[in-house]
Amino acid sequence: MVLLEYKDFDQLYHDLARIPLLEYDKYSDKLVKSGSTYYMDNVIIEAKSYECHIDMSKLNYTIAKWTTLVNRYVYPQDYIKLKQKLVESNKKTCSFNFRHDIEGHDACIIALVFTRDNPKGKWDKVSVEYRITDVYKKFAVDLILLNRMFTDLPNLDLKSIILYFPKVFFRIEFLAELIGGYYQLEEFNNDSFASKHVTDLWNRYYTPGAELSNYHSISRKQKLKARSEKLPEIPIESLKLFEGVEVEL
Repeated sequence: MVLLEYKDFDQLYHDLARIPLLEYDKYSDKLVKSGSTYYMDNVIIEAKSYECHIDMSKLNYTIAKWTTLVNRYVYPQDYIKLKQKLVESNKKTCSFNFRHDIEGHDACIIALVFTRDNPKGKWDKVSVEYRITDVYKKFAVDLILLNRMFTDLPNLDLKSIILYFPKVFFRIEFLAELIGGYYQLEEFNNDSFASKHVTDLWNRYYTPGAELSNYHSISRKQKLKARSEKLPEIPIESLKLFEGVEVEL
């Protein structure tokens, strides 16, 4: 089991993402390598705040990703019911289940469980139950979704957000695509596998004048990287949940 603690979502994403790069020696017995991917099992993370300023455009995502994420994760009618429960409940726990796909294409987040010691007080703790997550890209957008939910939901005064993961994975090849956004080339200057692999990918495929790769997966990343430099910023405050949607309960 790995226990980690961060002050807010910004630090959580920044520091967790850099474990294979900057803290490999500290967690070498917990990181399992498979090709260019590291896996870490049974991870519990606590954040004291959901403060977050992650910009999806720096992750090579457009605003369409936000719409897709919300629609895939949350039924509007269930979200409205959650709002009502958080206000009307006289219990010490309140749970919310994210959408489940019977075909097996499940979202990464399974459920939220809000708790409080005083049944008449505000909800001050929440547990986020995960299935699995890709730290470098999808997890960052999950944090945006959680921030928007916790900002919007009523009767909250969260002092502790705990995230439970059976497994997290770090797909190192994504890092080269993200350099210039949340990562800088200067960070990859040590002798770790992650640094060497990212530097090699950068030099081969992303430096000015690099030719488009014959490999579809790499050429797609090259195109995304070129597109990302032209994407407009997406301030987190501009992202809304079901704005203008009428829901029948």
